[in-house]
Amino acid sequence: MPELSSLGLRDILLLAAGLVAAYLIVQLLRLTKPAKPSSASAGQLAPEQPPSQRTEPIAPRVDTSDIDFADHLAISAINLEVQRLRRESADMKAELDQLREDVRQLKATHNVSPIYSEAMTMAQRGELPAGIAARCGISLGEAELVAALANRQLGDEDGSESEESFR
Repeated sequence: MPELSSLGLRDILLLAAGLVAAYLIVQLLRLTKPAKPSSASAGQLAPEQPPSQRTEPIAPRVDTSDIDFADHLAISAINLEVQRLRRESADMKAELDQLREDVRQLKATHNVSPIYSEAMTMAQRGELPAGIAARCGISLGEAELVAALANRQLGDEDGSESEESFR
């Protein structure tokens, strides 16, 4: 084996040319191989459907035969994030429904005298006038009136009662 000190300029140039040639050959071989699909084009999502028509969670349709581990890991992380966001959305919808119900009840009891507020609440829950009268200590006529007012307010909010029902 020759010593490094005995290498001349000519030998160093030949060694550099050999390294450049080897590099070019490797690059040409890489260019002739078909390219892998990128993770952006591989992870196409299915078109959105209204929530009432969904039967299964939407997941990216990916051909996993050409995906390396890092891409597979990224897709799994995205799927977990989508599932988490769906759960949060469902929780928020449930909370919104509960808040709407609370606001509806507050609106119904807002214009009622404080002594009749418990009676109005019971009437909104569907209690019978006799039960309202016994529990709240009011007459049966008053309890019937409160129940009628509660039913009227509920009908007005739903838009289900017509003008003819009040004539």
